[in-house]
Amino acid sequence: MLVIGIAGGTGSGKTTVVNKIINSLPAGEVAVIPQDSYYKDSSHIAPELRCNINFDEPAAIEWSLLEKHLDALRRGYRDAHLQLSDMHSPERDGAYRAA
Repeated sequence: MLVIGIAGGTGSGKTTVVNKIINSLPAGEVAVIPQDSYYKDSSHIAPELRCNINFDEPAAIEWSLLEKHLDALRRGYRDAHLQLSDMHSPERDGAYRAA
């Protein structure tokens, strides 16, 4: 297994790079794990203060959970389920998608 990390700020072209990689490899050979799925739950922060969260700041990411999922995939566990979250929702809603 090869793990490639694509990093960059908002609007930097990460999705374009990922799509080029996906399109250059055989179908079904690439799994994309969006970092957006690992934003920390911010439901404990007052709604009027959430606008101050900088989602480009590394501290906004739950790195330990991302590491746990990457380790599971490296060990061959192909059915890792990612808990969905994003910068537009203050909490993880319990929805999952397969990696």
